[in-house]
Amino acid sequence: MRPALILYPKDDQDVIAAIKYAKKHNIAVAVRTGGHQYSGSSSTGGDNIQLDLSRTYMEFEWDNVTGLLRVGVSWALLELDAKMGTMGLFVPHGQCRQVHVGGHAQSGGYGSLCRGFGLFADNIEDFEIITADGHKRTVHRGSQGQEEKDLFFAVLGGSPGNFGVLTHVTLRPHHNTAHLESRGLKTVYLYTHSTLKALLDLGIQFSKEDDMPADYDYCVTLSSATNLIHMFENVDELMLAQNISRNVSIILVFAQWANLVPGEAYNSTWFDRIFNATTQAGAHMLFQEVSPVNHTAMSTLSAKWVFSAIREFTLPFEKRTHLSSAVGDGWVDWISDVIAAREMDLTDGLHLVGQFQLLGGNHSKFQTLGQSGETSYSWRDSTFIYTLDAFYELGDQGQSKANAVAFQNELATGLANFASEDRRVLWASFGDHNMRNVWHAYYDSVEKYERLVAIKKRVDPNGIFTPNAFVVGGDRRHGKGKRREAQVDLPDNLVTDEEFAPRLNARREALRVF
Repeated sequence: MRPALILYPKDDQDVIAAIKYAKKHNIAVAVRTGGHQYSGSSSTGGDNIQLDLSRTYMEFEWDNVTGLLRVGVSWALLELDAKMGTMGLFVPHGQCRQVHVGGHAQSGGYGSLCRGFGLFADNIEDFEIITADGHKRTVHRGSQGQEEKDLFFAVLGGSPGNFGVLTHVTLRPHHNTAHLESRGLKTVYLYTHSTLKALLDLGIQFSKEDDMPADYDYCVTLSSATNLIHMFENVDELMLAQNISRNVSIILVFAQWANLVPGEAYNSTWFDRIFNATTQAGAHMLFQEVSPVNHTAMSTLSAKWVFSAIREFTLPFEKRTHLSSAVGDGWVDWISDVIAAREMDLTDGLHLVGQFQLLGGNHSKFQTLGQSGETSYSWRDSTFIYTLDAFYELGDQGQSKANAVAFQNELATGLANFASEDRRVLWASFGDHNMRNVWHAYYDSVEKYERLVAIKKRVDPNGIFTPNAFVVGGDRRHGKGKRREAQVDLPDNLVTDEEFAPRLNARREALRVF
C-alpha cells in the first residue's frame, strides 16, 4: 500500500478539507487511527490519500452524572485502559496495546472480556462521524430515525472507514465497585502437545455448556520459542528464579470470573477445572502472574490481558482466524497434531502464535448483546474463536515464507472437515481482500450485506471512502482506475521497530512543521 499523500489533520476542519479535496479530484480517502490492520484496509494506493488520525482526537471527557465517557478515536488501547483504570473504570477490549479506538470500535473490539461484557463496540452509546458531504453527525444507539439507525448499524460492523471519518465515541464504562469479588488467572506453562490438547479439550467442553454463567471467560494462547517480554513486565526475574531460558515455547492461560451478580460469593470450582486439566496432562507451570486465590479488580485484569509489545515477533507472517458455532469431533486432536508437527520442526523458519477463546453459552454477552440487530457484526452465535499466525524468517530465499503459506493451506484444507461455514472477522482479515469475492465469510446473511451496500450508496454516493477493495459496495471507485494494487515484498534487511521509530518521528515532525 503506497498512498499518494498521507495527511495528519489537526482537527475537524482539516478532515473536512481533505474530504472536499478528494471529492474535487475524484480520488478516495483511507482512514487510519493508529496501530495495525492486517489486510491494509486502513491504507490505499494509486492516486488516493490516507488520513492519519493517530494523534488528532485525544479527548477524554467523563460525565459523572450520566456515567458516560466521551473519548477521541486516537487513544491507543493501553493508554486508554490505564487512564480509565485510575478512575476504577473499564470496558472490554482487545489485547494489542497499540490498536487505537477508531479502528477497534468499527471492527468490533474482540477480547478477553467478551462473555461477560460483550465487544468494545457493544459498550458504545453514540459516536461522532464526518461523512462524505462534509458534515459532522452524532449518531445515537436506539435512535428511532431510520437514517441514524442505518448509520449506527453500518459504521459499527460494516467495514472500517467505509462510511466516513469516525472522530469520537461515547462509552458506558463498567465500575470496579460493581464487581467486588472478581478473580483472574494468568499462568504460563511450558508448551507440550499434551498440555495444549488438555487445555483445548477443556475449552471445547466449556463451549458446550450452554448454561455457563457469563461471569466466566477463558482463553488459551500459544507462542513458539519467543522472548516473553511481550507478555510479562517482570519476565526476566521470574524466569531467572526458575533457571529457565526465555527462549522456550509456552502456553499462556487467561481466565476470569467477573462477579456479575453483586454479593455473589466466589466459588473456586471453575478455576479448579483448569488446574485439574493441566495437572492430569503433566503440565509444567513456569510461573503465575495473576492468581484466583485473591480478588483482583476488573480494571487491573483488563490491563493484565494486554500484551506489552507491539507484535510477538518483528517478522512478517501469514494469518488465519476463524469463528465457529460448533467444531466437529476430532478438531482438538487434529489442531494439536498440526501445531506439534510445526513445533518439533526447528528448521522450517516458522514461529507460531495461536489463540483459542471461549465465546458461547446462553448467557454469554457476546451472543446476547448481538441479538439486538443494532450493529452489523456477524456470527454472534459463535461459541469459539481461534487464531493461528505463522511468522516466518527472512533471508532464506523465501523458503520460510513458502513454509508459512503451506502451513496455512494445510489449516484451510483440514478446517473443512470440522466446520460447516467459513466464519471470519474484519479485524483479522486474511486471504482474498476483495470484499466482492469474500463478503459471505464476513457477513452472516445476504440481507445484511445488501443493506450495508445500500447504506453505503446513500451516505457516500461518490465513493470517497472506497480506497481499496476490502469495503462493502466498493466496485464503483475501482472501476474508475483511481486505485492501483501494490504487492510489496519485504526486504531481507527489514529494519527493527527501534531503528524505524526515530525515522518515523522525524518525518512526522517535518510534516507538522510543513
